[in-house]
Amino acid sequence: MLDELHPVGKLANFRDLGGLAGVHGVIKPGVLYRSDDLATIDEEEAERLASKGLSLIIDLRSSDEVSKGRGPLREYDIDYLNLPLLQHSGYSHNLEELLAPGALTNEMLGRWYFEVFSKSLPLIIEGLHAIAGAKGAVVFHCAIGKDRTGVFAAALHAALGTHREHIVRDFARTEDNLSRVLTRLRSADPFWTKEVIEKSGVLLRAHPEAMISFLDNVHASGATLEEILVEGGATATLFANLREMALSESPEHGGRQ
Repeated sequence: MLDELHPVGKLANFRDLGGLAGVHGVIKPGVLYRSDDLATIDEEEAERLASKGLSLIIDLRSSDEVSKGRGPLREYDIDYLNLPLLQHSGYSHNLEELLAPGALTNEMLGRWYFEVFSKSLPLIIEGLHAIAGAKGAVVFHCAIGKDRTGVFAAALHAALGTHREHIVRDFARTEDNLSRVLTRLRSADPFWTKEVIEKSGVLLRAHPEAMISFLDNVHASGATLEEILVEGGATATLFANLREMALSESPEHGGRQ
């Protein structure tokens, strides 16, 4: 499950959202990125990222995680915004409880994502406003780039009108990167021993069923993700600004499959 050969100073789950299609158009390449932990990269990796024209980093980690440092990108002229989704929603990192045998299923993980999304709406909308006003490319991340990043990505996709199947595929792409991501995680945090990782189950997986469960829970609430964002204070102007910043082409052109 671990790729011991992956350099821990190099990102393992960094990707461009460009090419994902929706009802309003296709996300432009080189504008929106999601990632695993930017705080643990080396100087060479920081230079590579800065060369992409990054203007804003949105860090979804907790204040405790952030207090350990932001890494070499702190020295670059890139705006930074910390939005601690789990901390704001009232959840703590009670990992021992989550790792208990049979503690989590994909359905439960998706339900948890919906709770985090609902309780973190003010921070999520703050992040969307920051993206809409960014002067260049934006990257958002947590530690692995799966849970907090996945919830925020789903909200962003909803604001942009990305098709549901692309939202699910975007989430599930992390599964292909987990062997490298977990090597980096283990290096950064001694809690994540091989034994803990091996018994982690769906907590450290990115099965499409987890995101499907999240979206199904949204549907069961009687509203769409976009409608919940509106209820939380998102405006038509915010959506229009996000789409102007991030989208190109017409919906008929399709997008990445």
